[in-house]
Amino acid sequence: MVPALVKPSRAAERERNESPHRFVAACATLGFHGPYLFPEQAGRDYELTPYLKKLAKHRDKFTVISGVSHPEQQGNNGHASELTWLTSAQRPGLAGFRNTISIDQLIADQIGIQTRFPSLVLSTSGRSMSWTSSGVEIPGETSPAKLFKALFIDG
Repeated sequence: MVPALVKPSRAAERERNESPHRFVAACATLGFHGPYLFPEQAGRDYELTPYLKKLAKHRDKFTVISGVSHPEQQGNNGHASELTWLTSAQRPGLAGFRNTISIDQLIADQIGIQTRFPSLVLSTSGRSMSWTSSGVEIPGETSPAKLFKALFIDG
């Protein structure tokens, strides 16, 4: 038979298909201890820091980005920049402030079609770092039970 007319086996088809791309953003509002997070060396062969050692088996699947900043993030108090951590909108909390789409939602618009849930916004307080294209905050899910139900029972 002509190879193009032969239907590949399911195992062969699964082998060809890559896992969907994913994006994770985690905000620690009190910050991280920089030397435990950011490697001293640049490039692929950096020595894992204490925090990154926890992710060692996934090393080839993540990228550490450092040395970036958001200008005009002072806002109306020292913690106002949490509002714009994933948007970089300027002057959070001040008069005339308007947020914009967060990078996680922008990425979800592009790669979210590959998964059952385009985006999971999770939180410990109900607040989140995720914003719609209109600048509206997307409430974070705070209940592990509700998250489990959505992922494994209702789905």
